[in-house]
Amino acid sequence: MKNLYTLLFVVFCLLLTNKLTAQGEACENPINATVGTNTFTGGHNSDQWFSFTATQTGKITISSCSLTSEDTYVKIYGGGICIPLIIKAENDDHCNLQSQVAIIGTTGNDYAIVWGNKSSAAPFDWTIVEDTWSQGEICSDPFAALEGNTNLCNHSAAGDQWFSYVAPGSGTIKVSTCGLTTENTSVRIYDDCSGIQLDGNDDFCSIQSEVEFACTENTTYLVQWEGLYTSGSYNWNLTYNAPTSISKNKHDYKLQVVKELNHIKLELPANLNARINIHSMLGNIVSSKISNGRAVQVDCSDLAEGIYIVSVSSELGVWNEKIYWKK
Repeated sequence: MKNLYTLLFVVFCLLLTNKLTAQGEACENPINATVGTNTFTGGHNSDQWFSFTATQTGKITISSCSLTSEDTYVKIYGGGICIPLIIKAENDDHCNLQSQVAIIGTTGNDYAIVWGNKSSAAPFDWTIVEDTWSQGEICSDPFAALEGNTNLCNHSAAGDQWFSYVAPGSGTIKVSTCGLTTENTSVRIYDDCSGIQLDGNDDFCSIQSEVEFACTENTTYLVQWEGLYTSGSYNWNLTYNAPTSISKNKHDYKLQVVKELNHIKLELPANLNARINIHSMLGNIVSSKISNGRAVQVDCSDLAEGIYIVSVSSELGVWNEKIYWKK
């Protein structure tokens, strides 16, 4: 009799667990998704979880565009199912009220896909397409950027747009969408696909972007225009500025950490148009300021204790200094 009670208790627990986490309601119990058409049945304002295993290495496009009139949203996670959850992409309104994302897929890797419906409890179809990348969609195959405002970004495929530019000299490069579009743009600058971010901007002029950074002759720079906030097309401008004859002696820079006032004080060798970035040791920009003078203060009140790199980009080039910050 005791064994019977134990068995009934186990069955009850299993039934209760299944009821609390029906398939699709939680990351731990997802619905298996396949290439082609899948269906969301999760209800109004509730997430429904799916899992997908890539069958090839390349581009994975996940979309509800042209399949429903419901207001959908989607999030994609990598790093294995549930542990750890690493966000790969997300989108709300790529095509009117519907959603679409494109991610880099690797054969055999698992991806968690979360769909939601903000309109009603109605179900809707969505698709998975495995394909190859087109030029400009990934860092390793960028478009060649040109000086001037004829560079064209097209985010209709729900991804980023990549460009490369070889600096003709050691000066500064400015990239900008200011005055060229009403799209919500965001830009990042790299010197290598696996390198750290050199610069970046989201809303420099309203919801458009602009950065100016120091460059070295014959160095290739990668410009990433993100598709996170737009599915539209727009032109962007690239300007190269030759260097000036101001002294480039690194000893002409003076850096002072003023901990009591939660900022660093920097004295430049001249009145310069410069961008001052503070990088974490992982390469992320944690504080930034643009200066057109000689004496600069950069707020550090939000920085945690640790080691940081102060980077100054101007027409003189790039100057870096390591600091230890402690409040």
